[in-house]
Amino acid sequence: MRVRTVDNSHSDSRTSTPARTAETRDISVLVEFFKARDVLLDRRRRTPMNNRNGTGTMDEAQDKIGEKLDERIDSIKEQVKGLVDKGEQRAAAIKNRAIEVKDEAFSKGNAVLDQVTGYIKSNPLKAIGIAFGAGYVGMRIFR
Repeated sequence: MRVRTVDNSHSDSRTSTPARTAETRDISVLVEFFKARDVLLDRRRRTPMNNRNGTGTMDEAQDKIGEKLDERIDSIKEQVKGLVDKGEQRAAAIKNRAIEVKDEAFSKGNAVLDQVTGYIKSNPLKAIGIAFGAGYVGMRIFR
């Protein structure tokens, strides 16, 4: 919007009065425009919304949405923590079971090795004959 300026260099009151009146009118129109705009913006912030769960101001709706979002995020965090804890417990149980199986295999292997060592010491000629026979059979199978 263009605002007219008043030239006060001449003293003719007839020409300066209408110009001042026009300038004052233009300024007052601008002031009223900005006041009306501020009122509309303020009302729009407080205007009830047509939402599915009732009516409320936009600020209230945003607060409700923010609270629901925070609750949902907290719920998801708790669920993830629960899953991580369950996964950790399962991994620990599997690890413990694997360690038990390994220890059991070593103990059984050591028991068998002790029995074979005891048999070889008590019957050295039979052990040599069995080793020779197993070597001969193995050579025939793989040749």
